[in-house]
Amino acid sequence: MVSDTYYNAMGSRSFYKGTSFRCTEWCLETHYFNNEDFIDFVSYKGALLRCTRSHISSVDNEPSLVINNNLIVGINDSPVWEFIMGGGSIETGQLNIDFKLEDGHLWVFCNEKWKDLGNVKGDQGETGIQGIPGDPGKGVPSGGNTNQVLVKQSNSDYDTIWKTINTSGGELPTFSAKVLSTTSTEDAPEATVTLSDSNEFQFSFKLQKGQDGVNGTPGINGDGLKYIYIRTTKANKPTTPTGSGEDVELPTDVEWGLWKSSPTGVDSTYRWEWVSASVYINGSWESYSEPSLFAYYALDGVNGTAPNYKTYVYAQSNSKPDKPNFNTPQPPTESQWKDYPLSSGQWWQCIGVVDGQTNTVIQWGEVLPVNGKDGTAQDGKFTEFRFAVNSSNITPPSLSNTVRTPEGWSLTPPTKSNSQYLWMTTAVINPNDTLFRNWSTPVCISGENGEPGATGAAGNWTSYVFKNSSSTPDTPTGTDPVPTGWSDAPTSSDGTWWMSKALISGVTQKVVGEWSAPQRITGEKGQDGEDGTNGTDGIYTDYKFAKSSSKSEVPSINKQSSNPGSNWSDQWPVINSGEFLWMTFIKKNSKDDSIVLGEEWATPVCITGEQGPQGPIGSTGASGTPGVGIVMRFCNGTDTEPSNAKPTNTLDTASQGWTVTPPSTTEDYPRLWFIQGRIKYLNNEDRDGQLDGSWSDPALFNGPAGVNGEAGKKGQLIYPAGGKIQPRGF
Repeated sequence: MVSDTYYNAMGSRSFYKGTSFRCTEWCLETHYFNNEDFIDFVSYKGALLRCTRSHISSVDNEPSLVINNNLIVGINDSPVWEFIMGGGSIETGQLNIDFKLEDGHLWVFCNEKWKDLGNVKGDQGETGIQGIPGDPGKGVPSGGNTNQVLVKQSNSDYDTIWKTINTSGGELPTFSAKVLSTTSTEDAPEATVTLSDSNEFQFSFKLQKGQDGVNGTPGINGDGLKYIYIRTTKANKPTTPTGSGEDVELPTDVEWGLWKSSPTGVDSTYRWEWVSASVYINGSWESYSEPSLFAYYALDGVNGTAPNYKTYVYAQSNSKPDKPNFNTPQPPTESQWKDYPLSSGQWWQCIGVVDGQTNTVIQWGEVLPVNGKDGTAQDGKFTEFRFAVNSSNITPPSLSNTVRTPEGWSLTPPTKSNSQYLWMTTAVINPNDTLFRNWSTPVCISGENGEPGATGAAGNWTSYVFKNSSSTPDTPTGTDPVPTGWSDAPTSSDGTWWMSKALISGVTQKVVGEWSAPQRITGEKGQDGEDGTNGTDGIYTDYKFAKSSSKSEVPSINKQSSNPGSNWSDQWPVINSGEFLWMTFIKKNSKDDSIVLGEEWATPVCITGEQGPQGPIGSTGASGTPGVGIVMRFCNGTDTEPSNAKPTNTLDTASQGWTVTPPSTTEDYPRLWFIQGRIKYLNNEDRDGQLDGSWSDPALFNGPAGVNGEAGKKGQLIYPAGGKIQPRGF
């Protein structure tokens, strides 16, 4: 398994599907979670505990009980666990816990009695729009007798028969299960199972890929980053490696040997693999970071006895039906209750607790409605930047900082002459397109023109190339800036795109060194989702700024407080000679401006450098090589085509219905389409450039919601999503 630290560093999520409760017993070397997806509750020696921070359990973080009069009353301070309640005496060390939903309340069974934990059910929503019924699924063939199992007759799908198990001695054999393979497919999902001679059920799965995501906005060129990896046979973190990314030779650990430039992978011997990073900032490499867990090899668990489980049944009725009156996990044929909803209409659900030994229903839960009202997702706050120019680098252009769209300020930097200066201001915008925080004091972001310098050598530059491939392509070869089979920009929004880069000599315009291994920059198509639930409030990033007289000593900051300190402000302070500007940021909930759970203010970074001495006056430098870039144009349209045809091969597309900024959609044209083109500048004085080649074919920028997916098979019980459980009456 991969650590939370690695996921947070290497990926992001753009959706929220709710938080689920999970209950189990505490065990060593187990990954417990407290995040947007899961909150783990564990039974530990007669106590119920809640995980407060995601971690892997070990001897060092094992809970320590507090005992009073032979009763469990709490736990000693723990960074990862919170005491909820004691379920028995320390002598028995037993805690029997079960949960049920009844009349909108969550109940817990502890010490042979039920306790009400409070209302977790919201108001009844309006009946949603009926979804499109799915095609009938392939079910289990009818028939079969006691001690018979389904056996594959061939490799064809659903070609199975009932087969009697050899039960010599009157006892059923012991069965086991194993997953042989899990692969991705563009076709419908598929699962196959066979029974081996050793009574092992062997499963193979093909999981359907989901839809391609929309291309993201190109990022700003960033600093370099170098990762190194090392494996251990123990869970103890290795010592921080010496040196930095500047070193040609990798560091060596005293206990575990040489660090490596790529992960090796974990196995039954080396069960832990660690990662350390060195960052290239402001022209120099930082020291390697403290190691973080990169991967973990989990040991096989022991065979257990058949536990109790849940069965789900469904009934169609315009009013609330009675609870089921049968005790089998599957409804009888003549019953109103079914294994799953079979048609449109109002459907109800009832959950039964099944004895794992006898396979009979112990108790039926409350009957609850299945159909609900789709919610509407709400956008969160965001930071908007605006720009203006004037002839002064001291006095900013006039700004009405309380006006949503201040006059004279644009969303994109305007073209400036050599005698003008570029200014910038920021504001936080509400989801309803009003000001949440007024426009900041403008800051000049362009300097004065210096004296012409001496003619310098042509500088090296980095070439980024792209290739569309369903699998990882070979690393590019050759010395040309754009090798054969690769392009200097993605040419469409379809398929899977890969990127490679190499350093190009400014003198020879040839590759210096080698091309990097291709990295995937678009995701796989995800599975069609179910109807959405009510949307949650958005999350935005709050930026704060401070100044100091040092570019190495970080200004004081309270990382866990909503306000990091009086020296930090929303607006950029005025920077005088000998002072440096620092920045930090944090994720907050737009509803109440509270800090997102688990987040803290980022380590401040200095975003201004020291001013160097004025260089000697040199001769006029040689003209540089004309640059190239990627531009986009937008047009509204329907689900199938844009409202205007693809423009001709010119940058002036406004008269052809394609604009630089996305237009507003209408009832007749609810979708947004885009095209891409390559712009080439002929010389240093050419500020507009010209289109190099032709525009790409139009592609959807935002599309309609996908159709409902097929009903999934019954899975484990997922406890109601929500906040922290507050037990009452214990």
